[in-house]
This record gives sequence, C-alpha cells and structure tokens, in this order.
Amino acid sequence: MTLADLSSLGSFISALAVAGSLIYLGLQTHQAAKHTKALIAQNRTTRNMESQLRMGDTELTTAAIVGNGGTPTRENVQMYQFALICNAMFMSADETFHQHEQGLLDEHQFGTFDGSFTSAFRFRGIRDAWSNWKAIHPDSSPKFIEFMDDIVAKVPVATFDPAMGQRASQ
Repeated sequence: MTLADLSSLGSFISALAVAGSLIYLGLQTHQAAKHTKALIAQNRTTRNMESQLRMGDTELTTAAIVGNGGTPTRENVQMYQFALICNAMFMSADETFHQHEQGLLDEHQFGTFDGSFTSAFRFRGIRDAWSNWKAIHPDSSPKFIEFMDDIVAKVPVATFDPAMGQRASQ
C-alpha cells in the first residue's frame, strides 16, 4: 500500500467520522427540541393549574360566582371549588398522558398516574367532573379521552366516608 493509498483511506475514514458526527448531532438536536417542547407544555399546564387552584380561594370563588350572576352560598362556593380542583387534575392528567406518549415518562411513572386516576374515578363527583371536562374540551386528544374513559369503565363507584377518609364500596 502506497502513501497515496493510505492518504485516500484516511480521507475516507475522516469523511465517515464526520458523517457519523453529523447524524449524532442531528439526533441530539431532535431530542433537545422534543424536551424543550415538553418543558414548555409542562410550564403552560402548571400555570393553568395554579390559576385554577388559586381561584379556589374562598374569596376569589365567591367573587367569581357573584360576577357570573350567581348566589355565593356555602354549597355553591364548595361546588365551584371542587370543579376547579377537578379541572386542575384533568389538566395535569392530559399533560402526563402526552409526555408518556412522547416517551418522556417511563412505565413506572405512568403506572403511578394510572393508579391515581383509578382511585379517583371511584367517586361519582370526579366522574361527573370528567364528563363535564370532556364536553368543554372537545378538541382534546382522542387517545387521552379513550384512556381516561377506559379507567372510568373498569372501576366501580364508591362512596366517601368523611369520618374515616376511606373508600367504601357501594
């Protein structure tokens, strides 16, 4: 093998190394963009959830009821607060589901999420809030809605015993 042959071989190997580096850089850039989008979506969801939960403050809830022409009875305030809590839960669920779909949450994390909603959907009020949320968000992901509806379908309804803080089957 001559010196010219070695030089050509070296140039070829260098070209392969550069091509490999560019492919790797492209994959890293794609992954970074994916993570950035997930962080932006997560921050948006966090802001929306915080807004919903802050509105749950009794004074703000009362003001919202009065501002919308309602009567802020204790029961109306509590019902509105419950609706705000449920909205925040469903916003979080939507974001968690989509992060799992994009491969950003592992199966253990997603299993914990699934278990939390399996427990939550045992209660009639949360089931009703889910039905309302779906009606208000018709453009939500069909996969997300199907996933949540499957949980609702598989768990029995329970009642809440306020004295014990436990679920009792109905």
